[in-house]
Amino acid sequence: MLRPHLDSKVGRHLFLSFLLAALLPLGGLGFYAYLRVGDILVTSFNDHLQSESKTWGMNLVQELNVRARALKHIAERQNEHDKPRTLVPPGFLAVSFLHDLHNLPELTAEEMHHLENGNALLRMVPGKDAHLYILSADEKQLIEGRIDISSLWVNDEAPERHCVITEQYKIYYCSPGMHPPADASWINTLSRSNAGTLSWQLDDADLIAGYWRASLAAAYAHPGFIVLVAESRTLLDQELAQFRLFFISSAILSFCLALLLALNQIRRATQPLEALTEGTQRLASGDFSTQVKVTGNNEFSGLARSFNRMARHLSNKFHMLRM
Repeated sequence: MLRPHLDSKVGRHLFLSFLLAALLPLGGLGFYAYLRVGDILVTSFNDHLQSESKTWGMNLVQELNVRARALKHIAERQNEHDKPRTLVPPGFLAVSFLHDLHNLPELTAEEMHHLENGNALLRMVPGKDAHLYILSADEKQLIEGRIDISSLWVNDEAPERHCVITEQYKIYYCSPGMHPPADASWINTLSRSNAGTLSWQLDDADLIAGYWRASLAAAYAHPGFIVLVAESRTLLDQELAQFRLFFISSAILSFCLALLLALNQIRRATQPLEALTEGTQRLASGDFSTQVKVTGNNEFSGLARSFNRMARHLSNKFHMLRM
């Protein structure tokens, strides 16, 4: 396909100019875009995991807030009645009323000050019951709510693969088949920022997780927790593979279209030259009736008209000489 158009020096020059001026810069730009879009896909995947971990973490904080409001509601109503109300609100296993404030469950001075300011206090330790405490409105009773911890960690909005860990990197809860990385390298990653991503291997499966740190110090006098939401690296690899296939296919198709357009332009540019070369050869062999047919309104058509006038002039001269 190329050879008929590249037999002439002009055709080869035009084709080389096309390669240098168009295809090579576009190829370099395409390669750069290929690398950049791959990086963007990786960044987007990581951002998605970070967003998922933050969303789930905020959902857990909201669940705690709902339970705290329910306990505060009991505290406000308790001030209006002599007998404790035993109705257990959703999200709790039990509600107790501690009348002797001198026998509180090992509260520190800071925790007591937190309660006296009208705030709820959270006690949550891995492997043990979790409790919310709040003072009654007259500050004569401490109301203790034992949290239904299973309803806190597991609900319909929970991600498929996630873990909730303490600030000391102990496990509160992990979804079935999940656990944090076994080595200590991930701890350094989590300690550097409140949100980010990390990678590890779980049962020969490569995982990428987004993490988000929820601080509960101001609201509940509790250090808070860290949420990990993980996805298989295979998902990212599949997205990258699909992108590479689409990009390479598009690049090949674009190259073929550009090559066809270039060859068409080369053919249109060299056709008048070929016609003029053939007409010159016939004229040199004595065929003074030669006329070159060239369409268009450019330099080549002007040259062809000049050639045709010269051929007619020579034909007339030779005709007159023969007479």
